[in-house]
Amino acid sequence: MDKNTSKTVISPQVIIAEHRQARISAFKARMVARLISKLKASDALDRLTVVERKSSHLIEKVLKSAIANAVHNFGLREDDLIVKKIEVGEGPTLKRFRARSRGMASRINKRTSNIKIYLEAKASDLSKKKESKKEKAEDSTEKVKNTKKTDTKKALDKKELK
Repeated sequence: MDKNTSKTVISPQVIIAEHRQARISAFKARMVARLISKLKASDALDRLTVVERKSSHLIEKVLKSAIANAVHNFGLREDDLIVKKIEVGEGPTLKRFRARSRGMASRINKRTSNIKIYLEAKASDLSKKKESKKEKAEDSTEKVKNTKKTDTKKALDKKELK
């Protein structure tokens, strides 16, 4: 399985995408993550394109993945998404050694981080979606009632013809 995975979980209200073992320290990634927390998703993308740091590129990819998950899997609009929160945790550290004088060695820590973005749809968008589901359910129940009425009328007509 690929280390860089993207997941969609929880509910249609909260969408998650994550990048595991990103090759940047969590401290450096958190500095950029603070810039876009609690912004609209489109505004966050705009802000990330301006910031000139390696972590901004990695976070931008995860944000685009989360937006694509919301649009494709749940049918939400990109304009209605808000970055609820961003978690940047430490991943596993790669340990390397560098030769030093007199036969000694010093350790080099190559740090990784796990970036997780939570997107949330605006309440107005979800209420519209619920209303449309209710309307569809009401329409289907009316159709069922109408078909039952017509079926009973047909049955009565057949009896009268006999």
